[in-house]
Amino acid sequence: MTKQNKTIKEEVHTHGDSKHTKHNTGHDSNDKNNLFTQIDDYLHDFLVERAPDLPNNVKETFVKFMPIINMLMIFSTVFASFISIYSVVLLQQMATFSSGIFGYGYLGQNNALASGLNIAVYGFVLYFLVKAQTGLQPKNYSAWKYLVFAQLINTIIAVLSFSLPWLLGNLITLYVLYQIKTYYKEK
Repeated sequence: MTKQNKTIKEEVHTHGDSKHTKHNTGHDSNDKNNLFTQIDDYLHDFLVERAPDLPNNVKETFVKFMPIINMLMIFSTVFASFISIYSVVLLQQMATFSSGIFGYGYLGQNNALASGLNIAVYGFVLYFLVKAQTGLQPKNYSAWKYLVFAQLINTIIAVLSFSLPWLLGNLITLYVLYQIKTYYKEK
């Protein structure tokens, strides 16, 4: 890492006005072709540079309670996964029943396939949330990055499922994550 990159990273970790400091990318400057780098730069511009700043005491409160908030997100993801598993079983039973009586079993099977894909998505989200948990207390940048991965997956699914409340919740979560990004350091 060059001396210039070290200086940029040191500037990032001040908790002052983030609109006038360079942001922590967590990667070298020659890594601009990385998809996460491009998404990170775009979201930083949109959620930090253009959006209003949260007060520092609010940011510090979020950082302090982020391990607890993440545990709640893990539990809600596990709960949603169980609901998806239950719906797969229920839809398979309905498909079997309806194919014997009405001849429309393929409808239930397609819904079961969609619910199965939903379970896989919850698995990815759960993986990133669990990976983030251990690094949140010491404020590791990699933990912050795992939370962003989980929220990006949730945001994509919210867009694909046309769920406006879910999409708004994910955008608010991404906003908060990018507002507190400077508190997490590369270790």
